[in-house]
Amino acid sequence: MPLDQPETDLSDKEVLLIEINGDQITASSKPITINQLTDVINDFTVEFSDKKVIKIVSTRDTGYDLHLRVIDLANATFDEHRNKLAQEKFSTEYSALSAQQKQEIDDTIPKNIIISEPQ
Repeated sequence: MPLDQPETDLSDKEVLLIEINGDQITASSKPITINQLTDVINDFTVEFSDKKVIKIVSTRDTGYDLHLRVIDLANATFDEHRNKLAQEKFSTEYSALSAQQKQEIDDTIPKNIIISEPQ
């Protein structure tokens, strides 16, 4: 999905909004800890779809380290899913796949992460 697609095209079920305000994190308006974030993303991505998007929004008073940690966890969760599927389909790690095989995995598990400018 292009990053410039209007957000109005997405329903609440298609967007996981992760908000970071200082040292507090919410996912879909529910307070969570950084340790719960991977589980929240896994629950959201149980069924992958082109339209599922993780949107990360930080406030200006959010520390750089926490902001990066949230982004890294979101990316790592998708990478784990892609690696698992690569193992199931091709009996090898995602990183060892051919470009065509990687594209097949990427099409099945699209990594749609939007990182908004700090507010």
